[in-house]
Amino acid sequence: MSYPIAGSVAVRSNPVPRSRMGRIAWSWFRHPVKSHEFPAKHERLVTAEELLRFAM
Repeated sequence: MSYPIAGSVAVRSNPVPRSRMGRIAWSWFRHPVKSHEFPAKHERLVTAEELLRFAM
């Protein structure tokens, strides 16, 4: 049983680039680093008045 080499190389479920920079970029794309600082600064609790105003 011999399989074509080109077919086995072309069928890849995860198109990881071969270069180092490509692998780094692909890992950042697949697993982005979430900022822990940004959302907390701008979050605030909703007041009861706002909840009633926007819930309806």
